[in-house]
Amino acid sequence: MFEEPSSVFCGGAKPHAYITNHMTRQQRPVLSLLALFIFHLPVIQPSLIKIVLAILAICSHPSQLIPLSGPYTPRMSIPSRQKAVVFGTTGNSDRNGQVKTDYEYPVPTAEKGELLIRNTLCGVNSVDTYYRAGFCTASSPIVLGYEAVGTIVALGPGTRWRNFKVGDRVLWVHKAGYAQYSAVPLDNIIKVPKGVLDHDAIGGFLNGMTALALTKELYKVNKGEWVLLHTTTSNIGLLMVQILKSIGAKVIGTAKGSAHLRIVKSLGADAVIKYADYIESGWVPKVKEITKGEGVSVVYDFVGKDTWKGSLDAVKENGTVLWCGTFSGPVPPIPQK
Repeated sequence: MFEEPSSVFCGGAKPHAYITNHMTRQQRPVLSLLALFIFHLPVIQPSLIKIVLAILAICSHPSQLIPLSGPYTPRMSIPSRQKAVVFGTTGNSDRNGQVKTDYEYPVPTAEKGELLIRNTLCGVNSVDTYYRAGFCTASSPIVLGYEAVGTIVALGPGTRWRNFKVGDRVLWVHKAGYAQYSAVPLDNIIKVPKGVLDHDAIGGFLNGMTALALTKELYKVNKGEWVLLHTTTSNIGLLMVQILKSIGAKVIGTAKGSAHLRIVKSLGADAVIKYADYIESGWVPKVKEITKGEGVSVVYDFVGKDTWKGSLDAVKENGTVLWCGTFSGPVPPIPQK
């Protein structure tokens, strides 16, 4: 099973690393990058294996950070065709060649206000599966991938006044990242600072921006508040534990396994709950016990179907529940009283 790209940090404190595959074990904190561009996308995690296999067909690289192109040199010409992972239609089945590697996919042109980026690494994120599974729709053919790092190879009309030039290394959040080239609007791009490796820059980019939006915008967490976080061992969960502790919140983390909970505890969580220990009695009474009967101020629920009822019971009166993902399936319609 492939996980999302992972870069775990805590702003203003000692950074920790919980990295998989080819990422460095001591990553540089990327909080300064994330603060430049707050962007929120919901998270879902059906199986990513079909997506990953298709990408591996392009790059033959067993990493969540997918290398798409070699080093760029200014003298290289821009081809008219490229390799890309293309989805013909949405849905979990791959009948009729719905997922394929297209070796002759057109290279986009940088239109007004856009830059053409030659991608070197793209991030595989759970949000991609919203479209893959059909939760969201898009016109066909679909090239997924919502973040990448690469090099500017062309400037579109109306971009020369901005502080970008051909050859700059940049990070971006947009669409069509599972390809060698992407045309990206200026406002979705930031430069990669000197000394920051591509792996480190993209490792926590989209996950980190989502985590910051959840904790500082959708619900502004205050010092001393109790927070319940399902599930803390996802990559965005690991980021959020550290962000919440840097704010001064009190964090209750949930997970399936003891090894995962030890990681969460080492990152500063005040209390941890293993789902398997509360199959009969449920985990809500444990949350109430930890908070001395009050409940938590906010629940961040990435699990969905299996935990949504408990999340409502665990939050205090006038508290907030944010359903941020559907690891176990979507939250059903909630009756309005």
